[in-house]
Amino acid sequence: QTLDGPNPELSFAEPGIYPITLTVTDDSSAGNRTAQSNVTISVNHQPVAEAGNDIFNDTLRVVLDASASADADNDGLSYRWDFGDDTFGEGAVVEHTYANGGIYPVVLTVDDGRGLANSRDSDAISVRVNRPPVAMAGGNKQACIGDVMVFDGSSSSDPDNGLLRYAWSFGDGEKAAIVNPTKTYAAPGTYRLRLQVTDES
Repeated sequence: QTLDGPNPELSFAEPGIYPITLTVTDDSSAGNRTAQSNVTISVNHQPVAEAGNDIFNDTLRVVLDASASADADNDGLSYRWDFGDDTFGEGAVVEHTYANGGIYPVVLTVDDGRGLANSRDSDAISVRVNRPPVAMAGGNKQACIGDVMVFDGSSSSDPDNGLLRYAWSFGDGEKAAIVNPTKTYAAPGTYRLRLQVTDES
């Protein structure tokens, strides 16, 4: 592309490196009436941030990996993580430990360091951290044959405040799936009960 005038405006359709030559000519007929100067214009590629896939973890500690992020100009990238819990980190691969279970929106921002309008890019993922529920079947009980016994699993809890499902095994083959089941034993003996609670995850 050739442009005339002392202050031409250039626009580039694609990023890349473009050599520019300025030629000036005076109005004489002398052999040295022309001079040239060369400059190079670098049109920046925007970097691409890649925070990875969504994470569903059963521990509070997670590892985040942005090593798939890229820059077409091969600029060195800086990495900043917003962990979604009002804390931040830096680096391509980082470890973070959450204080509580929950769902956290995590945002990665990469920067190519050129200070241009397209020097940054961001990518977001969701980190879900689940903590195990706690089953509480109550204390040991004594009863006579034929007595109606009431069991109570309501002291069971989920630290992530999820809803719980209850599964009782009464030690004689019978089962129940409610929080407060009743049970009558037809034969004497010692029975080992088991309560299993399952959270929403």
